[in-house]
Amino acid sequence: VALSATKEITGWDFGTGKQLPVSFSVPDCPEAVTLAAIGGGRRVASPAGDGYLTVRSWPGGAEVDRLDLGDRAEFVYTLECSPDGRHLAATGRRGRTVVFDAADGRPVATLPGAPDGIFYATGAFSPDGRYLGVGTGVGLRVWEVGKWAAPET
Repeated sequence: VALSATKEITGWDFGTGKQLPVSFSVPDCPEAVTLAAIGGGRRVASPAGDGYLTVRSWPGGAEVDRLDLGDRAEFVYTLECSPDGRHLAATGRRGRTVVFDAADGRPVATLPGAPDGIFYATGAFSPDGRYLGVGTGVGLRVWEVGKWAAPET
């Protein structure tokens, strides 16, 4: 599944490489920079306008949830689903990251970002799903999943 510059979500058959006859528009997406498959690939999440994420059914495209990032000006650079499918992390400018419960869309943690002036960031879960790393121009912070209140490494 991919998000194009024309703000269309499209899928391909992984085995054959052929494009599926399914696509839908996400017109309120500010820029097509990130997308995440969640719920075992039954849903996709992408940025939406005004500090939200839109969660849509796959392959139908109906909006099934709208997740609040808690900051109207937030721009999401990375969306990442944990390997076990339990968490969705949305990393925005300066590394501010909101972690959601992927099943019900409830925010479970808001992780602080880097100092002002750093506008690019990325986030990723470790392959075993035990850690979430958020990198900015000033370094990398690592949190143990589920222990969000504990100081980051």
